[in-house]
Amino acid sequence: MPAPASPTDPVKAGVDDTVSEGIQAGASVLGGAGVVLGGLWIYRRRHALTN
Repeated sequence: MPAPASPTDPVKAGVDDTVSEGIQAGASVLGGAGVVLGGLWIYRRRHALTN
C-alpha cells in the first residue's frame, strides 16, 4: 500500500501538447467571433425595425 501524499508533493497531471493548445485557442476564437457576429446581427435587426 503506497504512503499517503504529503501536501508538498507535486500534483501529477497530464501535459497538454502544443496541438491541443492550438485547437483550444482556435475554438475559443471561433466561439468569440460567433458571439460578436450574433450580437451585431441582433443589433442591426433591431435598428432596422425602428428606423
